[in-house]
Amino acid sequence: MTAAQIRTAARQMVQAGTAPTLAAATGILLNAEAALAAATWRAGLPAQDR
Repeated sequence: MTAAQIRTAARQMVQAGTAPTLAAATGILLNAEAALAAATWRAGLPAQDR
């Protein structure tokens, strides 16, 4: 996600009531992005290195 997409998604999360603040929503989104990146990276490793 780009920074603009993260800001838009965070704003939507606050408006929908799924996150209490913009900071919390941004944290949730960045954590999800990091988890996806890590999972994608691990998937490319040989089985013994995972």
